[in-house]
Amino acid sequence: MPPGRSRSIITAVTLRGHPRQRRALRIMTWYSLSGVPWLAGAFLPDWRVPLWVLALAIDVIGPRLGWPTPRLGRAAPEELHLAGEHFAERYQQIMIIALGELVLVAGLSYADTRLDLPETAAFLLFFATAVLIGLLYVTPAGVRLAPAIEHADPARLGVITGYLHLVMVAGLVVTAVGAELSIAHPTVAGDTNAVLAILGGPTLFLVGRILFSLAIHRRISWPRVAALVVLSGAAVAWTGSLSCATAGADRGEVGRIRRPGAEIAVRTVFRLECYLGWFTPQKVGARLSRWTLSR
Repeated sequence: MPPGRSRSIITAVTLRGHPRQRRALRIMTWYSLSGVPWLAGAFLPDWRVPLWVLALAIDVIGPRLGWPTPRLGRAAPEELHLAGEHFAERYQQIMIIALGELVLVAGLSYADTRLDLPETAAFLLFFATAVLIGLLYVTPAGVRLAPAIEHADPARLGVITGYLHLVMVAGLVVTAVGAELSIAHPTVAGDTNAVLAILGGPTLFLVGRILFSLAIHRRISWPRVAALVVLSGAAVAWTGSLSCATAGADRGEVGRIRRPGAEIAVRTVFRLECYLGWFTPQKVGARLSRWTLSR
């Protein structure tokens, strides 16, 4: 059970008779409502995307409306005060874990190689990427997150920054997949999956980071937008050149090129599912094996 849902149930029970119990009951009601499509999507793969989009929409809309609930009404603005320091600290811990996974994956992949110069250069590149991403997160919006939450509309900023952190964590997970692919085979040319991961991961993180600054400061960081354009252009140019270079490949190779993101998608989903705890690593590994055998 996700922490937010279990916490709302515990709070609703322990605050019996307290004025804040009504807010906890409202939140528990909305989490129970969104929990239905979340769980249904886990067991219905064909309907997973629309069900999870519906569940996500419920989780986002609820706080903005004050969790209106029959016989309980909706939460008043004074009930929605968020402790900025608490939220900022939790978000920073999440980012530290995600950055740690990137460094750990890079280190484990490097340890399985021959430790030659190309592998060493690739490892150092991704270690430097992790350091720069960490610095990019904390300066300056990451430092100012706590006071921004304290003085902003809590229903807006508290929810938005939470989901923007999910976008940034997803970018780090994709970057970790790119590290695993490129460190293991640093001199292999024509690997579209590695290109998508190496450039797509930082691009996804940068999208979340730009929107994060927009939410905190109400303005766009144009240098980061320029960097986003450069990364996107490099990804398009690189994948396009690889497609042209392999235009004369045999039929089997062409079949693999038609789905250039298949391997990166499976690896990313595997890491995200393990990271978020939706499934155990054993179950996800079994699903990954079945996917590979079916292809």
